[in-house]
Amino acid sequence: MFFDKVKSLSLKAQITFLSVCLVAITAGVLMSSYWLQTANYSAAHIERRLNTAENVINQYLAAKGSLLETAARVLTADFGFKQAVATRDNATIESVLFNHGQRINADLMVLTDIHGGIMSTSSIINIPKDKLQAAVKALSFSSQSTQILVIEDKVFQLIVLPVKAPRTVAYSLIGFKIDTQALQELKRLNEIDITLLSGANIVNTSFESIAVASEITALSQQTKSDVWRHNDFANRAIDFAENQAVVAILSASLAAEKKEFQQLIRSMLLVGGAILFVSILLSRLLSNTITTPLSNLIDVTKRIGKGNFSIHEKVKSSSTEFVELNNAFSTMGDAIQQREQEIKFQAEHDALTGLFNRRMLLIKIDNAINELQSFIIVGINIRQFAQVNDTMGPQAGDKCLRLVAKRLEQYLTRFEDSSLAYAGRIAADDFLISIPFNVESEVPYIVQDLNGALSRPYVFNDLTINLNFRLGVTNTLACTCNAETLLRRVAIAMNSAKTEQSRIRYYVDGEDEEYLARLQLLDELKDAINEDNGDLFFNYQPKLDLKGRKVNKAEALIRWINKNGDFVNPEVFIGLAEQSGLIVTLTRWVIAKIIEQLVEWHKQGYSFKVSINLSAQDIQHPDFVDFLLQKVATNDVSAAQITLELTERDLVENEELVVERLTYLKSLGFEVSVDDYGIGQSSLSKLKQLPIDELKIDKSFIMKLDQCEADQDIVSSTIALGHKLGLSVVAEGVENKESLMLLNDFDCDLIQGYFLSRPMKPEDFLEWYDNYEITAVPLD
Repeated sequence: MFFDKVKSLSLKAQITFLSVCLVAITAGVLMSSYWLQTANYSAAHIERRLNTAENVINQYLAAKGSLLETAARVLTADFGFKQAVATRDNATIESVLFNHGQRINADLMVLTDIHGGIMSTSSIINIPKDKLQAAVKALSFSSQSTQILVIEDKVFQLIVLPVKAPRTVAYSLIGFKIDTQALQELKRLNEIDITLLSGANIVNTSFESIAVASEITALSQQTKSDVWRHNDFANRAIDFAENQAVVAILSASLAAEKKEFQQLIRSMLLVGGAILFVSILLSRLLSNTITTPLSNLIDVTKRIGKGNFSIHEKVKSSSTEFVELNNAFSTMGDAIQQREQEIKFQAEHDALTGLFNRRMLLIKIDNAINELQSFIIVGINIRQFAQVNDTMGPQAGDKCLRLVAKRLEQYLTRFEDSSLAYAGRIAADDFLISIPFNVESEVPYIVQDLNGALSRPYVFNDLTINLNFRLGVTNTLACTCNAETLLRRVAIAMNSAKTEQSRIRYYVDGEDEEYLARLQLLDELKDAINEDNGDLFFNYQPKLDLKGRKVNKAEALIRWINKNGDFVNPEVFIGLAEQSGLIVTLTRWVIAKIIEQLVEWHKQGYSFKVSINLSAQDIQHPDFVDFLLQKVATNDVSAAQITLELTERDLVENEELVVERLTYLKSLGFEVSVDDYGIGQSSLSKLKQLPIDELKIDKSFIMKLDQCEADQDIVSSTIALGHKLGLSVVAEGVENKESLMLLNDFDCDLIQGYFLSRPMKPEDFLEWYDNYEITAVPLD
């Protein structure tokens, strides 16, 4: 019926009707799509704001929790406080609670007995004791993580830790109040309002008043973030505590998004209305010439929809309006095409330097490999680039990176005719360049030429800077592999250049396999640590006290038999652990196992001091000291039974922090030993400043001591120096009686080596020790 009426209209009316409908539908589809995308983008933006706010709140609670835990552990570890608690010295307890609370600005300091009854409290907030007691009873005393407590509409974040003397005799509660000031600070960071609810009651809010917060949160605690809805805020409810005693309502204002969205709607409606008006006017006035330009416009919209944005054909019409409309579509297509090209460029290039990024490099290298082209890949690392950032600032560092990129682009101009010549940035101070070659003999000259071009001085801000580089090189003739493998081989060559302190390092066949084998070995080591099934174990090598003529010390040496039954060299897997960062986990496992062994020996009536080897990563780890002290305290092992051994290299890495922590550990009774002394980097001036008890002369000076006078001079002088500095001296690597006698004459304190005994399993060590007491090593 409807179409019959349309057909009955004049041709002019039909043209007008059809043209208006087509333009309206096209504009409507485009505007609706853009409208929907914009609305979804706004909603996603609001959701990201809420997610960020939630993460910030969690980090805030975690930071406060860490502070609480540290403060609580300091309090519960205080000997005087534990003695006061054990003797029920209330005056001292109250004084300690008050002073400790003042130092850390705690709002709540409570001491309870083991049943949760309040023994003493110190709080800057007046809380009735009966309500405080009831709230405390509801806490979990078995958990040592932070908890949320609500008392009289006041919210506290607190931690409960036992006071042990040595058994648990009481519990300490330390808490911070989460007040309006804290919520306002979180609001300032996130631009998100926060309201805390306990049940149906508002206990705190960052809004102007509780009444405003009630009105907003009463609508819904979980409103959507859609900008076209009537809500003025997008709310999200999150649990503020594990027991859900407190719920936090995050409220993000939608005012700005709504205003922008409404402006967009008005603009789109105006544009749509203008298009419809123009189409109707022109169709009515120029019906005889409208069909051709209309067809052109329909074709343009189809091409835009398909992604073809090049619209430069002229409309064959006497109507200037259609010409202008065509030009508008052309301008729009050019603008969209330009934005698309910008997005594509950003997806393929490094934002700082404009070079290709890693993703694009992989694509180009794979394409070149598939075309069987001959080219080399050179990885370029700027040596000591961190010093540029540290001394001149990050802006100067960025400028340096751009200058290096420009130098690479200039170098590539000599290969303009080759599609194989390109460069990219793959990491902070790492670049990569692809260079074609004809014969393999050209490669060394090309690499030297590249290094020379890069090493020329760089000038910026009236400064001349000389940068040094390390180059890792591989080529496609030696590899029928993919781009990922080539880049891995370049990385291997660069790392080898760094390790070997060389400027240029070529990849050597087999290194890739060795690298993958090391990764496999590292995975197996992780499994061995986690499974703890006996593949990792310890041998103990005894140390002989030459003055006391007895063995009272041993060094714990880790051993590993993998799942295939093969022995893995400790130097190999410990080196891998240090390179990968797994050494911290491995050392924790080592400490726990050695302390267990000391406890077991003590039960059997033996008491030994054991040396544990540490790395620089271990001593610098923020949790190392706490972990060591916790293990010693939990197992009731004396700190004097443990000697911490570090090499000279480990001691000078981050020296200030290492000295501070070793000084603290030494004050607690731990002994500190310098391992492999004589082959490291310590100067005599540093030696006197280090908090050490023992020097361990490297075995390279001891193994042939009886045959080398130079070694004898070095060892005797080192022993004398150590004694003058108040240190005991250990000689490791004693292989024969003659060396032992010389060390005895040099007044060495302790020796260890195969002449005394090889490293042994714990049960064999005890058997050897019992027999040794009968047949001691002769020193006469």
